Amino acid sequence: MKEGNKKVFRRVSVVLMLVAMMCTLIACGKENSTNTPVRETDTSQENVADKTDAPQETANAGNKENAVPDSKSDAKILIAYFSWSGNSKSEAELIQEKTGGTLFEIVREGAYPEDYTECTEVAKKEKEEDARPSIKNPPESVSEYDKIVVCYPIWWHTAPMCVGTFLEKYDLQGKTVYPVSQSASMDEDQFAESVQFVKDCAKGADVEKGLFVDADDDEAVTKYVEETILQ
Repeated sequence: MKEGNKKVFRRVSVVLMLVAMMCTLIACGKENSTNTPVRETDTSQENVADKTDAPQETANAGNKENAVPDSKSDAKILIAYFSWSGNSKSEAELIQEKTGGTLFEIVREGAYPEDYTECTEVAKKEKEEDARPSIKNPPESVSEYDKIVVCYPIWWHTAPMCVGTFLEKYDLQGKTVYPVSQSASMDEDQFAESVQFVKDCAKGADVEKGLFVDADDDEAVTKYVEETILQ
């Protein structure tokens, strides 16, 4: 090969090598440009999955052991109360708040005297006569309710007679009744006598042993609601 031709060949070879190197660099650049966004997107998706509670909540909703219990019962609950001083009313309202039940106040036709001594005399006479004084605007029916909570004070060792009026007015067959009471003396024997009175008046009902606590013991009332009434 002549010397001139050799120089031309070398120049062409150098040019071809440079072109080949440039093509290689361009191809690598495109590959890196393509891969980088894919990795970022994958990482982003992993973080979103870690921070999303919906899948865990959905799984727990189908698992009764892990699900958060509802504070309200599916059963229809009536809270009927008689209250002269306001103590039993407070208990009934707390139970209504915790259960979402329906409140009904048992009100005697012809209110009991506001004077304490006079009221005790009227209540004693009614108890001795086993009277059933008329009450105002009683519900026409309680058939829609599954559970009936009855709140009342202890009067002359038992429930006020107008509580008996309310209970005896209805067919309580198959219903559950929960006596809830309080008194100044907090005598357990008197409460037991009142529960027996409720049983005698609530024919056909399943009467629970009930709750007897101080009127301001909200913690005990709440515990009774959660562990007994809402079960």
